[in-house]
Amino acid sequence: ANIAFDEGMSINILDMNINMHNNFLTKKRIDRINGADLENPDASNYFPKESILDYLNDNDIIFSITSDFSIPAINFSKDKFAITTGIVYFSDLSLSPDILEMFLEGNEIGRKYNLDIKKNDVLILESSFTKAFDFNPIGFGFTIKHLKGLYYYTLEPIIDSYIQTNITEIGAQGQYLLRQHTKGDGLSLDLGFTTIQSKNGWKFGISFINLFANIK
Repeated sequence: ANIAFDEGMSINILDMNINMHNNFLTKKRIDRINGADLENPDASNYFPKESILDYLNDNDIIFSITSDFSIPAINFSKDKFAITTGIVYFSDLSLSPDILEMFLEGNEIGRKYNLDIKKNDVLILESSFTKAFDFNPIGFGFTIKHLKGLYYYTLEPIIDSYIQTNITEIGAQGQYLLRQHTKGDGLSLDLGFTTIQSKNGWKFGISFINLFANIK
């Protein structure tokens, strides 16, 4: 929608975005743990291990990454249409909270610790055509994307995975299903609306990204 009010030609030379997210660690929490004594309650820098585990509220540990990289020079706009091409990567990792507890507290005799791990990775080539319309003071635009699956990977447990220690031995089991593929095609649609920039520099807009997106 933003190119509804543009004139002339623009070429993107380099553009990259990376977003990392987790449900466990924040900068404030890392500062609390960094250099802390986790064992001695009488230490001035003591930080109880239980507080670290409480951050999870018994939920899985989740790490996720979303990134996109625009292929240089194959991203340009001319007046009210644009061609864009880029690589998009999605990844998420889920770990059982028992793994962290065992790391902090050790393996308790007789207790069964869940070792479930789940992993997903998707790499996509997005090729897009954009068209915008000037309905002054409102701009409208849409983008049709062709999604080419470059790589797909998923790992998930198919039975309970665990480790258990008793007086005489350590018992463990785990079976995982790995799926991977290097092909796939699909389509998606973006819609956007924006206002023309005011004299004070204000502009308001809204967009809907990857509507009906699917890769088979």
